[in-house]
Amino acid sequence: MEDLRKDKIVSSIGFVSSNKKTDVTPLSSALAEYGFSPELIGRFETVIEMKKLNKDELIEIIRNPNTGLIAEFQEAFRRQGIKLIFDDAVCQVIAQKALERNTGARGLKGVISELLTMQMYDSFGNPDAPKEVLITEKDIPAVENI
Repeated sequence: MEDLRKDKIVSSIGFVSSNKKTDVTPLSSALAEYGFSPELIGRFETVIEMKKLNKDELIEIIRNPNTGLIAEFQEAFRRQGIKLIFDDAVCQVIAQKALERNTGARGLKGVISELLTMQMYDSFGNPDAPKEVLITEKDIPAVENI
């Protein structure tokens, strides 16, 4: 998409017009050049181009204590009476897998789900399940197969 926009010059974007030239084409024009029909592009109220997240940003998304993905899975385990703890090394691998898949933040949940699927299957609803689960570097080989 960026290649389509490289050579374009527009004199204004948005509501404010200026004499200053910019090298950015409105994304809707780039989508049209890419092959999207004008009818389809017109159905989008807002088109926003996002930058690719780096590994540190993905790790921040994973580890955020209030809204992070780990918190979501920890809550699911907590409802089963199990404390879920993640080692830092595992967070690094999860972020790296999302980068390799080129799925960004949306792909993080899938990677974590795949890592924890067997643990959830074995633990949820099982009265003999451990009360604490620590996901460490020893679990990384399971992540490697994801």
